[in-house]
Amino acid sequence: MICMSAGKQRHKMIITPVWGTPEFDQTKSIPRVHVVSIAKTDGDPIIEALKTGPVRATLFADTFEGWRTVRLPVAELAGKEPEFVLVGAHYCSWFDGSTDNVTGDSCVLELARILKQFDGKLRYGIRFAWWPGHSHGRYSGSTWYADTFWHDLRDHAIAYFNIDSPGVKGATVYVPRHQMAEVADFNEMMTTEVTGWSTMKGSNAQLAIGKRGDKYVSPTRPSRAADQSFWGIGVSSMSVYSMLTPDDANRDQNVGGSGGAWWWHSEHETIDKFDSAILAQDTHLYTAIMLRLATADILPYNLAAIAQDGGSRS
Repeated sequence: MICMSAGKQRHKMIITPVWGTPEFDQTKSIPRVHVVSIAKTDGDPIIEALKTGPVRATLFADTFEGWRTVRLPVAELAGKEPEFVLVGAHYCSWFDGSTDNVTGDSCVLELARILKQFDGKLRYGIRFAWWPGHSHGRYSGSTWYADTFWHDLRDHAIAYFNIDSPGVKGATVYVPRHQMAEVADFNEMMTTEVTGWSTMKGSNAQLAIGKRGDKYVSPTRPSRAADQSFWGIGVSSMSVYSMLTPDDANRDQNVGGSGGAWWWHSEHETIDKFDSAILAQDTHLYTAIMLRLATADILPYNLAAIAQDGGSRS
């Protein structure tokens, strides 16, 4: 299978639907076909050549499939009560991975440093995790953590907040993503309060989104991505991503990571692609959300929204 990107880059991608260690009945779902990603500039000549007849290609593949011992760092700030907020970011990256997810890893580390002053003083604790195996193991780190600490998460986790691709150069649009219905209002309220960015609710929002042609401006429910390994346990999920505007020259409408920039998952994702001021603002937002949750007298959940959730958001 030859997969052609939409632009000059060659995105590294994932093809297996199996998360973490496969069960015996899942092994047959692991693809056995060789796959390669190519740039549009390389694919267009192939498409043209196919119009006149068959095209022969030679593909060399070196694939590892097996067990690996990897590290899963975890840090925790204790609260006065046993419940906690789980914050995670994946530390494995393609190439330099400056905006996916070196910035996210440094953001979580800075969150832990800033919030350390509240250790033992918060009502609820905050647990920080750096996930291995995001792409390379298909979320194997967060999946292992969910399996291993299932009971602790089921009994005590308030919410999972995923941090991926903050601090991207030019990312000035704030988008609540991977949020479940019960925490959506709170997540969107905090985003507006801290950043001033309106999440554009209601029918007018749909009209504005349609005109802008941007599928990531509207708030989204969790998708099968972003280390969303905790649904079955019953843990609420939420996150906020800073994204490039639809008319930004670096925006690729087919890309969701790296703020929607064309260099995502490619060798072009180098250190010059992040902005320290935007990363600081993102970290400020995440800090405010963590503190608001960890000090809440009443958790800001709208449980009725679960029953009311319909097709207005996807």
